[in-house]
Amino acid sequence: MSKETEKNNPKDLATGEIVEDVLGLDMRGLKSIYALWVKPREYFQAAKQANWNNIYTPSVRLWLFFFALFSVLKFWWLENNPAMIGAYIVGFEEARLTEPEGVSFEEIAQEMLQLTFAILPFLQIAVLGLLSFVYPFWGRPLSRALRQRYFFAIMIPSASLMPVLLTGMVFITSEYIELYSYSLALTAFLLHFMVSYRGVFYDFTLGKRLFLSGLMAFVVVALSTLLGVVTQIGGIVYISMQYGLSP
Repeated sequence: MSKETEKNNPKDLATGEIVEDVLGLDMRGLKSIYALWVKPREYFQAAKQANWNNIYTPSVRLWLFFFALFSVLKFWWLENNPAMIGAYIVGFEEARLTEPEGVSFEEIAQEMLQLTFAILPFLQIAVLGLLSFVYPFWGRPLSRALRQRYFFAIMIPSASLMPVLLTGMVFITSEYIELYSYSLALTAFLLHFMVSYRGVFYDFTLGKRLFLSGLMAFVVVALSTLLGVVTQIGGIVYISMQYGLSP
C-alpha cells in the first residue's frame, strides 16, 4: 500500500473521532469531565499551564458545550413540560388575572416558558463570564485568565448533570415543581462545593477550605437563582403588556 493510500485510509481515524462527530466532544473532553468528578485537583493543576498539559480540554469550552446541549434539549423540555406550564397557570389564577379573549392561560404560559428558556442561558453566559474575571475570593493572587479557568471548571460537574435532572421535570406534576427546583439548587450547591473543596482549595487549612468552598458554591447558586427570578419577572412584565393581563 502506498504512503498516499495509507494517509487517506479511513482506518487511520482515531476511535475518539466518532465521539466527537456524534457529541461534539472528543475523548480529551470526556477525560476532563471525568477528572473534575473524580480527581479535580489534577485538572486544576493542569489549568495553571497554558496548554493544560496537553491532557485536558479548557473549562470554558466544556461549559459552552453543555450550554449548546442545553439549547438543543430545551425544545423537548418546552414541548413536554406540563408541570411548569401548570405552575404558571396556577399563578395566573391565584393572581386573579382575567384570561384574554382568544388566547388561553395555557398558551400564555407556554409562550412565557419559551421566552424564559430563550433568554436565561444568554444572560447566564454574560453575567457568569463577567463574574469569572472579577470574583476575588480565591485565597491567593490569581491572574484573570486563571480565575476564569477555575470559575468555569467549578461549574462543569453540575453542568454535566443538569441535562439529566432538568429532563426529570418532564415527568413530575405541578404540585412538586417547587420542591424539585429546590432539590436542583441544593444539588448544584453540593457539586460546586465538592469541586471547590477537592480541587481549587485543597491545600488550605480545613476552616479556610470549608469557608471558601461554601462561599463559591453559594455565590454561583445564588446568582443563577437571581438570574432565573429576574428572567421570570421580565417575562411576566412582557407577557402582561402584550396581552393586557390584569386582575
